[in-house]
Amino acid sequence: MDDASDRLVTERLESFVDSIVRGLNLPSDLAAEARADFLAHLETAVHSRRGRGEPLDAAIAAAIARFGPTDVLRRRLQEAGQRRAARGRPVVRVLRGDAVMITWFRDAQHALRGLRKTPGLTLVVASTLALGIGANAAVFSLIKGTLLAVPPFPDAGRVLRISSVVERTGQILGSSMPDVRDWRAQTTAFVDLAAYFTIPTQMAGERLAESVDVTWVSPGFFEVIGLSPLYGRTPREDEFARGADVFKVVLAHGFWRRAFGGDPAVVGRSIRLYRQSFTVVGVMPTAVDYPGGTDLWAPMQGLFGALNSDPRSDFRQRRWHRVVGRVRPALDVATANAELDTIGRRLAAEYPGTNRDIRVRAVTLHEAEVGDLRPYFLLLLGAVGFVLLICCANVANLQLARGHSRLRELAVRSAMGATRPRLLRELFIEQVVVAVLGGLLGLAGAHWLLAILMRLVPVDLPS
Repeated sequence: MDDASDRLVTERLESFVDSIVRGLNLPSDLAAEARADFLAHLETAVHSRRGRGEPLDAAIAAAIARFGPTDVLRRRLQEAGQRRAARGRPVVRVLRGDAVMITWFRDAQHALRGLRKTPGLTLVVASTLALGIGANAAVFSLIKGTLLAVPPFPDAGRVLRISSVVERTGQILGSSMPDVRDWRAQTTAFVDLAAYFTIPTQMAGERLAESVDVTWVSPGFFEVIGLSPLYGRTPREDEFARGADVFKVVLAHGFWRRAFGGDPAVVGRSIRLYRQSFTVVGVMPTAVDYPGGTDLWAPMQGLFGALNSDPRSDFRQRRWHRVVGRVRPALDVATANAELDTIGRRLAAEYPGTNRDIRVRAVTLHEAEVGDLRPYFLLLLGAVGFVLLICCANVANLQLARGHSRLRELAVRSAMGATRPRLLRELFIEQVVVAVLGGLLGLAGAHWLLAILMRLVPVDLPS
């Protein structure tokens, strides 16, 4: 540029800067510094644009427009001056950071307008991403909660599921209470073992009657899981005995909060099950959710007492109880199985009519719940991973087609002065918006799909 142009640029920029700085409520030295910094920045921007061949008026207007409307610029310059006084940063450096944010905001607005021009394509791309993301998120959440889950018990690897097995066929059965009592009396490999079963029961309390899932347990159950109650206590050994006061219940944490509002004073209150009054003796912590979905735990003898039935009517061939045991610290699963096999053969010889073909097997609680499902879970994970690859390939093809159709638009904008970084920034923002939309839809779908999968998968691990 020649000297005349330089003077004209300086005069116009000085006039503009003076009109902005004049109304600022800043100390004179800070206002002078703001004026000099702002003017130098504008002159540099104008010279740069003029060097690229832009007309003088257009270069000046573009340099000024970067900072937004005059009233907004004055307010931001005032704030920048105050921050300069507080932090020691140059005024224009503060303003430049604000200008970058404004530029990104304008580019985001332009990108959103571009997406609104093609709502069908935007929806298809977002839905395709949602399909892949939702399926993978749901399946991985399922696997994380099953295959990768560890029961929240102390030394969870020592908690074993003990089952009766038909020797000829390998069929896994439940266990009968007479067998459980004999195992418990004869074992030395286990700290303790216990049987349980869960049935829905009508409960009447201080509020309206409701259906609850009650897990009826035998002695040793709470010692096996190894967790103490949050409030109160668990039933004592003598409270499981026939003829004792067996009408005790322990509340699950979730049920306690839902039915009693999390009131610690619930211990000692009464609820009614099968028209029999049961006393609440304890509340378990959140970690205890075994079997899954349990609302109450109560001594098994309490069920027989409430129904006025003889617990000795449990015949040895009625194998429908589940059994868990905690192996001693110095022993492993193989040692426990060896002892259980010996006990099982001894019972087979003693009770040939009911136990002749029955053997006893123990596996870790985690293996018992998910061991047979592991191949299916891994196959499902591979399948949804392949679906995600297909979705990504489809999205890439759609975006390539969309980009090809916009070549003319991008060429026109480039000819009108849009820089390559700005065009790339707008395209990047468009992709981010579509990706975020697809991710949100995918997470919503994953929540719905996971609820379905959890109902289909017969896993009873503690949550």
